Amino acid sequence: MTAQGEDIRVPKSALDRLERAISCAAKGELHEALDVAEASETSGGPLTAHWAGLRVLVAEFLGSVEKRERALAELQLAHGQLDEEMAVKVEQQQLAIQELGTPIVEIWDGVVALPVIGAIDTVRAMSMMERLLQRVADERAKCVVIDLTGVEIVDSMTANHIIKMGRAVKLIGAYCVISGIGRNIAQTLVDLGVELGTIETVRSLKEALQFCTRHIAALEAANAVQLERVDGNRRP
Repeated sequence: MTAQGEDIRVPKSALDRLERAISCAAKGELHEALDVAEASETSGGPLTAHWAGLRVLVAEFLGSVEKRERALAELQLAHGQLDEEMAVKVEQQQLAIQELGTPIVEIWDGVVALPVIGAIDTVRAMSMMERLLQRVADERAKCVVIDLTGVEIVDSMTANHIIKMGRAVKLIGAYCVISGIGRNIAQTLVDLGVELGTIETVRSLKEALQFCTRHIAALEAANAVQLERVDGNRRP
């Protein structure tokens, strides 16, 4: 190598360091390449200007990479927050749909009704039972009406879910009536051999309400008699 007619000798170690720096940069090991360039530049020698240029180039490229990584991290964080918000919204919408699909209304003092519409699978049945029992417990309802007027077809699974709901209602101390059992549903239940047990069944919601009001009146009368007996026993 010549400059102004003079030979410039480059030590083999400097060439090895240059090759190493270039190799590290090519493999993406930019921090190591920058360290080699900085150390070689400060050591002086015929390649000092080349080391300075390489150091600047690697430093700029490393800055661009770090900037891109920060932007990518911020983008991933934003996507993560958006996914969480979407998950919350989806869950809220699902809960709203469940509430709309399982309306529980108070039709009389101490009487709540569950109008069943459409098919009942296992997931929906569990949701319906959970919400129904919670409503009965919260309001201390004395009677529950499960209305099947909106159900056109009943299979064995649907029938079992309805029976389980009725039994669960009775277990927490409420009186259960199933209304709206039409001719087709009645025939299906008979063909399937489904036994409703002690659960009262009526044709319409009106009849169910009449049953419930009579039941509540009987309970109140029995409680009144019991209170009179207690008071009578306390008197001298």
